[in-house]
Amino acid sequence: MVDWIEGPFAALDFETTGTNPLLARPVEVAFAKVDAKGNIMRGTYHKLVNSYVEIPEDATKIHGITNARVEKYGAPVDQVVWTLSNLMNEAKQEGTPVVIYNAPYDWTILKEELNRWYVVASLSIPYVIDPLVMDRMIDKFRKGGHKLTNVAESYGITLTNAHSALEDAVAAAKLARAMLRKFWGDDKKLTLADISRQHKDWHNAWKTNYVDYWKKKGAERSVLEWPF
Repeated sequence: MVDWIEGPFAALDFETTGTNPLLARPVEVAFAKVDAKGNIMRGTYHKLVNSYVEIPEDATKIHGITNARVEKYGAPVDQVVWTLSNLMNEAKQEGTPVVIYNAPYDWTILKEELNRWYVVASLSIPYVIDPLVMDRMIDKFRKGGHKLTNVAESYGITLTNAHSALEDAVAAAKLARAMLRKFWGDDKKLTLADISRQHKDWHNAWKTNYVDYWKKKGAERSVLEWPF
């Protein structure tokens, strides 16, 4: 088994106010550190986030987070993004993979906040692994949907509290490791840098197929660019 696949993973997940990452604001974040057995490690960061905006009812129906909760318990968003910037920098320095399910969305959320609070210049880009990208391109004939709950369940990983940032982050880390073990576990030459770099090509190939598919049906679809 490739050594780094059995090492510690980190995983980032946001719960937010909406689906457009250029406009949505974070209301909960988890930066989970997970060992090879799926256990949460010391150094895991999990906070409700006060972004000083109203949380729409439609968003609350999904993740259950209310305006009253973030006003009472939420950490100020500027403090949160400073902490996340430091955690990303540590992951890069340590060579720890950062798992982000649907990275174009969550990373855009992070980047927008970093820009908003003038923190972006201090950010180092870690090695990112996105199980959604891998599922679409490497396991494209797997039956079922592409939501985290669907893909995780196909690997025997059950989420009991989906749309909790911490549970989603831990599940994403477990899922990424399971997929890496299945498809690349015996490839001793595979490096973390190699697998991380391939994500851009995989995402772009999927994006082209997806856009072309809908264009043939007379519909336009926009897709976020791979952010790295």
